[in-house]
Amino acid sequence: MKRIFCLTLLCLIYSVSHAMFCNTAQGTNGWIDTGASEQDVIAACGQPDSQTQVDQPDNKTLNTTQYWNYQQQSVQLMPPKQPGVLTPVNMNSSPNILVAEIKGNSITSLALNGNFVSSGKCPNGGFVRVGDSVDILVARCGPATQTSYQYNTNTTAQSPMTVWTYQLPNGQLQFQFKDGVVSGINQ
Repeated sequence: MKRIFCLTLLCLIYSVSHAMFCNTAQGTNGWIDTGASEQDVIAACGQPDSQTQVDQPDNKTLNTTQYWNYQQQSVQLMPPKQPGVLTPVNMNSSPNILVAEIKGNSITSLALNGNFVSSGKCPNGGFVRVGDSVDILVARCGPATQTSYQYNTNTTAQSPMTVWTYQLPNGQLQFQFKDGVVSGINQ
């Protein structure tokens, strides 16, 4: 019995911390919680004493695109200039260049020697395709010979927030609406 009483009390405490009880002159009573519609608030609390529109700041997100370049190096060893030391000479007359565009954690596009492809062969012989994860790319192609980054900021306009205010004997009660539903309650 004590266990049921404690659980009931815990549920009441939890719901009170996320909701508001309206008791209006019209005799209507009701709980208003986040997610309630404007009609629910009017039914439980009546018409607000005032309504205001509050513009919200634009939502800005930073997107990072990575470009991982894989280039096959043709190396020829020249005779030593010093005893025991071989000198490498780069012979890149027709390199095999694979470029993987990465957004998030996956390959979003591939280019092989400047041509867009859906799958490509890494210089070390492994194969990757669009949609593969970065882990698969590293496992099949190894570390990139060169990486570069492009940063873009996307700005999304936010819809204004509506604030309904009810004057109470000991202060005021405010409901914040975002897209027609309660997103916040302040007392």
